[in-house]
Amino acid sequence: MNSLHPTAGRTATALAAMLQQLFATEALDDVRRAVAHGSSVLSVYDTLTIREFVPGGALEATLRHGAPLGHEAKAIERHLRRLAVSTGRTVTTLDQFENEEIEALAASYRRNQGLCLVRPLTAYGKPVGVVCFHFLGRTTLLDAEFDSLRKFCDSAAVALYNARVRAGLHDLAYTDPLTGLPNRRRLDDELAKLFGTETSIVLIDFDGLKQVNDTLDYDRGDALISLIGTRLRGELRAGELAARLGGDEFVILLPDTPAPSARHRMEEIGAALDSLEVPEDIRPYFRGASVGCATA
Repeated sequence: MNSLHPTAGRTATALAAMLQQLFATEALDDVRRAVAHGSSVLSVYDTLTIREFVPGGALEATLRHGAPLGHEAKAIERHLRRLAVSTGRTVTTLDQFENEEIEALAASYRRNQGLCLVRPLTAYGKPVGVVCFHFLGRTTLLDAEFDSLRKFCDSAAVALYNARVRAGLHDLAYTDPLTGLPNRRRLDDELAKLFGTETSIVLIDFDGLKQVNDTLDYDRGDALISLIGTRLRGELRAGELAARLGGDEFVILLPDTPAPSARHRMEEIGAALDSLEVPEDIRPYFRGASVGCATA
């Protein structure tokens, strides 16, 4: 019977532990940190960057861990990243490249710094992003080390995909789709957290939305509501939360705010809304907002 090499056995044990930690996390940022931690346990890197596809198809850096990258490291990573995305396979500075510029850059990086490795992240047949590693002073990885890192990255892609789906569902449940502001469900949750503290709210009811809907159309009414949401978001201070209750009704939550301060904020917000610039076709029907406040 063949027995496992001691190093391979330790690597397999470490991989199992890191996978358990990875899939025990749920929040997207926590999953990203678990990917960085698990990768460092399986193969000690100098720099790791996770890049994920965002709407529009761009690759956006969502986590960087380790030493900052120099000009040469950034250049080789950029080239390898493109190849990894286009081919769907792991690309490293050990590969042979048809492009002479990339070949020369890879050779220089191997000679002066070490190994750069880029692994594409794919889950359920869909591209999620890439993870980029830099190993200074090393030109290769042990077979067991590379294999465990490959398996971990494949699982990391699934964990990231699932976390992004959960985050998207959370946004759908707690965000008003028209304005992007929190909805009534989120407001209720925040109020529950503040139970027992002095809390104020500013109540806002916009005047003229019905006339806009009836006279123009509901698309123009939606445009007005979206414009209002953008303005309210811009008026918020640290710790405050604006939510849409429905229709033309909005609330701004003021935690730890006594009544006199709430009245002052109500006046400031009312003044800001009175100066709201609306499209010319909506202007004859829009009559500003009725604003009030309450403290409990």
